[in-house]
Amino acid sequence: MREARLLPLPGDVLVLSGGPPCQDLSGHNRTRQVTDIMRAPRNRLCLLMADAAALLRPDLVVLEQVEGALTLEGGRYVKTCLRKLLALGYQVRAGVIGVFTS
Repeated sequence: MREARLLPLPGDVLVLSGGPPCQDLSGHNRTRQVTDIMRAPRNRLCLLMADAAALLRPDLVVLEQVEGALTLEGGRYVKTCLRKLLALGYQVRAGVIGVFTS
């Protein structure tokens, strides 16, 4: 009989996907902090996703974020998150997949 586990082990996960909170990165937030963006704890959640990738070693990591993440503070948020994934040996790519407005 196989032992039940609460969490997956390295190699069990093929795709790790997440969308960390975007309030501080969205252009729709008129009260957002526009300097030292990585100081806010919720903006560092992409780094926790990279930590999860380091532990689980999925084949693919997908991080979804608002378009403002590419430009705010010269793209610091995206560069910081991508550097961590690069250090883990992942190939990385950032860009806009689609823009939807209402």
